[in-house]
Amino acid sequence: MTLKTKDANGLLTYNVALEIEKVQTYLKAKYTPNGVGFLMSPLTVIKEVNFVKHRSKSKYRRFPKSERRFNAIVKQLKEWGAKEFGSLAPLAMKFIHENGNSGRIAGKINDIGGLAIKAENRKLDDFILKNINPDLLEIELTGTALLIDENNSYLALNLLKGLLIAFMIIGCIVGFMFKSIKLAFLTLIPNILPLLMVTFVMWIGGIDLKISTSLIFTLAFGIAVDDTIHLLAKYKLEIKKGKSHSLALKRSYLSSGKAIIVTTLILVGGFLTLLFSSFASTFYMGLLVSITLIFAVTLDLLIMPIIILYSGK
Repeated sequence: MTLKTKDANGLLTYNVALEIEKVQTYLKAKYTPNGVGFLMSPLTVIKEVNFVKHRSKSKYRRFPKSERRFNAIVKQLKEWGAKEFGSLAPLAMKFIHENGNSGRIAGKINDIGGLAIKAENRKLDDFILKNINPDLLEIELTGTALLIDENNSYLALNLLKGLLIAFMIIGCIVGFMFKSIKLAFLTLIPNILPLLMVTFVMWIGGIDLKISTSLIFTLAFGIAVDDTIHLLAKYKLEIKKGKSHSLALKRSYLSSGKAIIVTTLILVGGFLTLLFSSFASTFYMGLLVSITLIFAVTLDLLIMPIIILYSGK
């Protein structure tokens, strides 16, 4: 997180430092079940100097108890710097800007998942709002982990929007072909279920949603819908020839059904070759697309007849 203060003397002012210490105490004790480890901040060097000045007794590796001692340490850091404390002064500069009015806190936490981290961040924001004086210290979360979580949220949201648009377009096409809104909605069922199934497989396998794996959904959905359209188009042609619903469905299976199965097997065979890749994203692409295609063709052949006969089209 970034730290900013409007105090003319910067972050290493006693009152501002007390506010930083409050945040650090919360992070260590209450942020996530195990707290934040390897915590580094502008106060780290203050605590180390306090530790050194007390003959390296471990109990003194803490924030100075008095303002006088704190100010004495800050003064010595500014005057003697590296001469007195070796690498401690350069260490402080890594976590505080040259102007002294901004700095950062860095630490490590267990990966407990994006949703859990968002919940922890809401608790942290509530703590800051209630306990930190905004006139002394302004705090903003940042860092690579936060950007990754934000990117994943953005990716999931856009994937959902894209699929919803695709559902609408496919529904409109089917509705126009058969002039039935009911059939348009029912046709989406065998094409949505494979996506739900592959989502369940990813959850069971602990496979993350990222740019490479998100492509699986749109790719598989497009192929699955293609199978559905072929089957429905053939069925419509047979109905126009005057065939009964059951006979039209049977002839659709014997012609388009066989083609759908063969096409799916060829596609699955092609994607399965990606399993030999040592690159994880490519491996998962081949595995998950193959699984989705098998689910899709199975559900198309099992559910579509029921939908067609139910709709009476």
